[in-house]
Amino acid sequence: MSVHEAAPAACETPQQKQKRLRKVAAATIFGSMLEWYDFYLYATMAAIVFSKIFFDPSNPKVASLLAFSTFAIGFIARPFGGILFGYLGDRFGRKQVLVITFCMMGVCTTLIGLIPSYASIGIWAPIILVLVRIIQGLGAGAELSGAAVTSYEHASEGKRGSQGAWPALGLNLGLLLSSLTVYLLTMNGNEFLLSGGWRIPFVCSIALVGVGLWVRRSIPETPQFEKLDKEQDKHSAKVQASPLKLLFK
Repeated sequence: MSVHEAAPAACETPQQKQKRLRKVAAATIFGSMLEWYDFYLYATMAAIVFSKIFFDPSNPKVASLLAFSTFAIGFIARPFGGILFGYLGDRFGRKQVLVITFCMMGVCTTLIGLIPSYASIGIWAPIILVLVRIIQGLGAGAELSGAAVTSYEHASEGKRGSQGAWPALGLNLGLLLSSLTVYLLTMNGNEFLLSGGWRIPFVCSIALVGVGLWVRRSIPETPQFEKLDKEQDKHSAKVQASPLKLLFK
């Protein structure tokens, strides 16, 4: 039999159903919020800080272009992440993939705040930044679509449109959170950012990862995937659990 959590039973009480839907809403909103928090925060820091921190400051114009290029690299990686994790979501389940992509985004956001400057390690600073951005982009590429599919498949009949839109709320919360963060850090000018203050919101995002991971692990697999998984199990004489399934059992 499947190693996934059991799908919501047909005899699920209204209270149990509401509790499940609240968990799903929180999990999808949190993931989208973290994704777009990073999006807006990184864009702002790339414009103000990164050209001076991670690149050779002797040519400010080139450094600025390279800083924005690292921002673009994350978007180039996104379609590939969507394709890869979309396949994995169909193969191993929505929940498992959402946990993985959430961790990828959150951990990479934190790592950006820990990368040494160009003055400390030279060319390795931008190289590490690019590698982290690629991994982050792969995870972000699957986040929004995966969260929307999860919300939709958990939604009540007749409410799939509204409940499938929860990730859009997370997008706007991410914008609000990042804007508030940048405002607080630049109240007295950019000197604090350039002296190391820019690292604070990136490193502190690990707290969001911890809360979001706890929320996402608490939701059940979607009913549609559970149904499909059980149908596939019926046609298998022997089912061997995959490493991904065992990891999140």
